[in-house]
Amino acid sequence: MTKADLIQKVAQETGIERVDVHQVFEACLVNIKQALGSGETLYIRGFGSFQARKRSAKVGYHFKQKSAIQLEERIIPHFKPSKIFQAELNGLPLPGEDD
Repeated sequence: MTKADLIQKVAQETGIERVDVHQVFEACLVNIKQALGSGETLYIRGFGSFQARKRSAKVGYHFKQKSAIQLEERIIPHFKPSKIFQAELNGLPLPGEDD
């Protein structure tokens, strides 16, 4: 599924114009990027959390040139799904539900 597919699906399910859904979606993405860029952790209850993590500098290997290269320290996004989300994906009972 692409971003356009997701926007179209949300527009159909909510009855909101596709252009408006696109604006809201883009605003959400901008705010997620800003939060992660400033070192914040973003929690979405029932879905998961997003966090920016530092990856240390290390020596890598360039396979085409067959030589070692130095990889600099960088920040990478990390997503950790919630237990509820994991249970839904795997068809398991939701945590805290008594059967």
